[in-house]
Amino acid sequence: MKKMKQLLSLALILAIAPNTLFASPTDLGYRFAHKTNIVFRNLAPTYNDAYTPAAVDYGTAGFTFVAGPSHLDPPYSKNVAFHEANWGWTTLRALSLAYNSNGDICITESGVWTGHCNKTTKKADFGYIKINNAYTGISAFPNPPTLANKNFLIRHEFGHTLGLGHAVVCNNANTIMVPAVNCSPLYTTLQTSDFTVLGAWYP
Repeated sequence: MKKMKQLLSLALILAIAPNTLFASPTDLGYRFAHKTNIVFRNLAPTYNDAYTPAAVDYGTAGFTFVAGPSHLDPPYSKNVAFHEANWGWTTLRALSLAYNSNGDICITESGVWTGHCNKTTKKADFGYIKINNAYTGISAFPNPPTLANKNFLIRHEFGHTLGLGHAVVCNNANTIMVPAVNCSPLYTTLQTSDFTVLGAWYP
């Protein structure tokens, strides 16, 4: 059951999610090792107009960023790379992967919990966010994306890098970590529950 929940929280699930009674990001079981001067790598130019607003939004939660090289050569420490390409998927818009300082993945692409990352001694040190430009999914998230889609996606996927999992409610969830791209409303900024969780996890 735990692995199933982690699998659902690993990626941006493109399905209609049912409403439930709770609305708050879940815990992927790891934390990012850095809060300030996180090196931002832009390998997803389609999303250029969403990066600065996202940085400002997360800045309100105490995170700061600096621009890094637009490639994936080492060093990786403190880096978060947004990489746009044709990843061969058609129904998945994006996938967030996190690694510790040794390069060990926290949760595999297939959703397997590895035990390589945790909240204290083995925090995530590198985030690799793979954005799929071959996506052909639902009309609520077109390809190319709208500005609202971009603002949602960048914030949502970076939330996974920080250890935020999906909420278990879809509509009116009051969190950027809704479980599906067709949840309503489509949040374009961090919400109250996001700031509450981030404030508790990253004092």
